[in-house]
Amino acid sequence: MNEKEQEQVAAEFGGLVNKKIRVENVVDSSLLGGMKVRIGDTLYDGSLSGKLERLEKSFRRQAL
Repeated sequence: MNEKEQEQVAAEFGGLVNKKIRVENVVDSSLLGGMKVRIGDTLYDGSLSGKLERLEKSFRRQAL
């Protein structure tokens, strides 16, 4: 992410939790795309791999 994108992420999530957010940009190729944001003990998973995982779990629940 470039600096402007990092500022936008910090502003969006900072508004969500009413705190000032510091962005630490770490590239993780296993995400396949998107991003994960950790604030304290809370993880916001907007990655493609996370979405595929959730979709797989929903298919398994429906199959039962």
